[in-house]
Amino acid sequence: MRIERLFNILLYLLNHQKVTAAQLSDVFQVSKRTIYRDIDTLSSSGVPLFTVLGVNGGIQLMENYRLNRFTFSEAEKNILIQSLNTQHTLIETDKATELVYKINLLQEGEQTSAFQVNFTEATLHRGSIERDVQNKLSAIQTAMSVGEKIQINYIAGDGTATKRIVQPLELLLKDGSWYLSAYCELRKSQRLFKLTRIRSFEHLPLKNDYLSKDDLMVETPNLTTIELQFEKNQLGKLYDYFLEKEMSLCDTCINVRFKYDSRKNILPFLLMFGSNVKVIAPIALKNSYKDEVKKMNES
Repeated sequence: MRIERLFNILLYLLNHQKVTAAQLSDVFQVSKRTIYRDIDTLSSSGVPLFTVLGVNGGIQLMENYRLNRFTFSEAEKNILIQSLNTQHTLIETDKATELVYKINLLQEGEQTSAFQVNFTEATLHRGSIERDVQNKLSAIQTAMSVGEKIQINYIAGDGTATKRIVQPLELLLKDGSWYLSAYCELRKSQRLFKLTRIRSFEHLPLKNDYLSKDDLMVETPNLTTIELQFEKNQLGKLYDYFLEKEMSLCDTCINVRFKYDSRKNILPFLLMFGSNVKVIAPIALKNSYKDEVKKMNES
């Protein structure tokens, strides 16, 4: 874990002209004392780091420094470049492009890629919606990188509008849509916000009340066992959503048994299967599903 952090600190320094120990502490979620130890380790390993004292001081690399071309194998360099290209495709950022360029400088001879992955249709959004989401992703990443909170105007699934101050924690690509995981000051807990439903936001001035992940009360999933039964002809589709060990094939049907966080609403997921699914357990979910199907049939 420490080796990974040392490498990430080095990449971060390559990507920033000058940083403070406090900034690195926030980015990597460790104490400043740990950061100073990591900087000492990098320096003793031959990385030309120096510290500038004073109000505008910080830690920086010597001008024109490049990673030693023999630090990584060519395969490892390709993996780094592909990972950054993937990030740039999913979340447009000039920083990823800059890092790709720097790592390309390490390549020996002709630059080749070991593999290529296309993420041009990674989400369910139309092009115009996707561009709006990309702008939000970029702005949120900026807030996260400098330790800012943001104020958002959010529209819930039922149309309720709220204004919230949140501390961004993580960006997630989930079920074909982007979500922001953030600590919500209104709810005093960690929440997921769908980016398409964030109608506007603004960056808030930096303060000293920015919480570390250790300070946040991360909610523990409350897992419950769900049992479903499907028509035999749904097998291909089921592999999109369930592990093979969660499915058992019978002569006339397919039984599925899996764990799910009971705090989350699974009904929209089940309704996606239409009449091809039967809820077996738990009973409360079975009844809720029947009620939902009844409402849809009556509408």
